[in-house]
Amino acid sequence: IVCEIKWLKIIEYQVQQIIQICQNVLNDREDYGELKEKLSEFQSEVDQNLKQNFDQWCEQSLSAVGSGELVLKDNEPVVKFEKADRQLMTVTYNPKLMIFCHDIRHLKNFGFHNIPNDLLKYGNIGRKYVRYARNLQQIANFHNTIGDRIIPCQRPIMLKNALELSSLVKSQSVSWNNEDSVKKYIMVLQDAINQLSRDNNL
Repeated sequence: IVCEIKWLKIIEYQVQQIIQICQNVLNDREDYGELKEKLSEFQSEVDQNLKQNFDQWCEQSLSAVGSGELVLKDNEPVVKFEKADRQLMTVTYNPKLMIFCHDIRHLKNFGFHNIPNDLLKYGNIGRKYVRYARNLQQIANFHNTIGDRIIPCQRPIMLKNALELSSLVKSQSVSWNNEDSVKKYIMVLQDAINQLSRDNNL
């Protein structure tokens, strides 16, 4: 929907430019009145489409917030582990929440300043933690692929480091509601990853 709003805003700008040019260049033509009327009707149609799209986005987003789909669950751990053999690490930050935050920013830039307060509130919370979510996603990618990064003959040498990282990742249960703990958790894991990368390269 926001993508469509973007293109409609481009069309709106182009129509405004055409109206201005016609007003300056064609205002002495006898059929100028008819042209002006048609351009005005088209401009109204674009404005109406913009309003409909915005209302639809608000309605869908409010429904998603109500169902909990776009709400960052404060008491949920920042990462979880699949119960499969590989114990893959997954960040619990919903990717849809990231898109939602981008949508709000774009809509504000497009001049929609009447976004409902509930959406702004959850958008602000989501935006506050999006940077941490990106950092955790990088850590999760490293954790989940470390076995493939180490060549087979070096695995016995690196096993201790890899196990230390794995136990460090699982040793702390950090929730989204404690920003300082999330920051500290990321710093500790980042240090461990940097050390493991250096050792692996060496």
